[in-house]
Amino acid sequence: MANLALIGCGATKTMVLEPLEYQKEVKKITLKQEKNTIMIDPSVEKAFQEYLHDQLFKKAEFIEGDDIILQYRFLQMNEGNRFARWMTGGIGNCGEGSTTVEVKFIDNTQNGKEIGKIQVEGKIGSGVCGGSLASAIDGVVEEIVEYTKTKLRTK
Repeated sequence: MANLALIGCGATKTMVLEPLEYQKEVKKITLKQEKNTIMIDPSVEKAFQEYLHDQLFKKAEFIEGDDIILQYRFLQMNEGNRFARWMTGGIGNCGEGSTTVEVKFIDNTQNGKEIGKIQVEGKIGSGVCGGSLASAIDGVVEEIVEYTKTKLRTK
């Protein structure tokens, strides 16, 4: 979190499209990327995948397996204008950027039934150097992991 404060000021929000009300504790998850609705720079995609994998399997302590498939895709990405953010210090929405990712939760133990769906949006508002898209993507990953951990770890 300390890096986020230095890199940029952003916010994330999660919109629950289909509530995930799962009755069993889940230990095994598979990550699967669906076809994005927009073109994404391959390096951004790779960084997102690696950070999501790291956060889900190391921090949240899930293990790789196919009980639940976490299926995601990028819906939109707008880097905004870093210079405008830097010049205005984040006043108003000048130069603001954002990214939105859709996540579907698929229960593989129930013949691939979709059991929940969310959209997570990360915004880039301002920062010492005008903020960066990386801070928005990190925020999106952290929201996805927190939602997954909260809903699928029912101890």
